[in-house]
Amino acid sequence: MKLAIVTQTFWPEFNGVVTAIGNIACEMSKRGHDVCVIHPYNDTGQKQESEENSIKLFRVHGFTLPIYPGFYYGLPVYHSIKKICRKNNIDVIHIATECPLGLAALFAARNLKIPVSSSFHTNFHSFVKFYSFVRKLSSLIFNYLKWFHNQTDITLVPSVTSKNILEERGFVNLSILARGVDTTFFTPDRCSKKLREKWAETSKSVVILCVGRIAPEKNFELAFKAYRKIKSETTDVQLVVVGDGPLLNTLRHKNPDVIFTGKLRGEPLAECYASADIFIFSSKTDTFGNVVAEAMASGLIVVGYDYASIRDLVENEHNGYAIPFDNEHEFIQTLNKVVQEKVSWPGIRENARKTCVNMDWGKIACQFENYLFSVQ
Repeated sequence: MKLAIVTQTFWPEFNGVVTAIGNIACEMSKRGHDVCVIHPYNDTGQKQESEENSIKLFRVHGFTLPIYPGFYYGLPVYHSIKKICRKNNIDVIHIATECPLGLAALFAARNLKIPVSSSFHTNFHSFVKFYSFVRKLSSLIFNYLKWFHNQTDITLVPSVTSKNILEERGFVNLSILARGVDTTFFTPDRCSKKLREKWAETSKSVVILCVGRIAPEKNFELAFKAYRKIKSETTDVQLVVVGDGPLLNTLRHKNPDVIFTGKLRGEPLAECYASADIFIFSSKTDTFGNVVAEAMASGLIVVGYDYASIRDLVENEHNGYAIPFDNEHEFIQTLNKVVQEKVSWPGIRENARKTCVNMDWGKIACQFENYLFSVQ
């Protein structure tokens, strides 16, 4: 199969979409398929055509938006996409993101009579509510997303929650493509005594971890609120936040007792996961949340709302804690309970790790492959 993946975000950027698309692209290449990725780039001198990990990369010009500085949105380069697809004899186009570049890819696929699939990675219609200058566009954005995905032959969603919500609101041809996690990379074995000593006052201190883009839609306010409540009752606890984003400087200034590491990836990120005790997932807008799987694979006790990856992966009080959606009081009470009841930790940690053992990216790619064959 000759596959073109069109996405607004790709290497060297680091986020949930890149994690999913990057791993799937690599695994599809390993399975013998010819894979090319079309994505935007900035003007830092990157070659417009190159190859990495046996994947052909085609970069097109992009632009930034105030809502998410640092991300490059591809221009609707319809003719460039057609040219790439023809030159590489593409059999299937997969559109990972619905922005202008993806829209151009959709029109190109239909013009070339090439089957086209899509992924629903981001609840744009939900998180724009957190940005005042585009809040009024929420309904318009959702209607566009529904129209866009309903034009494709199949739309892949990451969780049962996402599938149910979208079907109820008129999306069609939906199938679930779960997320994977590299359990040889994200593992409790990467726990660093040196890092824990840097974070915690004593060996018995509780380290709570948050990982993600530090932006309004991630609901970090709840994480800090819960931390304050726990710290008022026990001082032997430390919150560590990994990530970058528009709220980083504001939250760092307001919370001098919290450790902010900034953006991490690779081994330093895996080491952070394995060196903590509890992982908070306070978001209410994610379609999945790869960080939950990474935390569980690292043997952490996950506390989060019962939706998206939490609903798919967590069995309450067995391998983590699933809180009724949007119930802040119970979220805080449960986290406080987990901090106090260390006797339950070993079993939950072990069960969390076991849950992720079979979430191999190779298996996810095999399922992805089958979906693509079904639309050819």
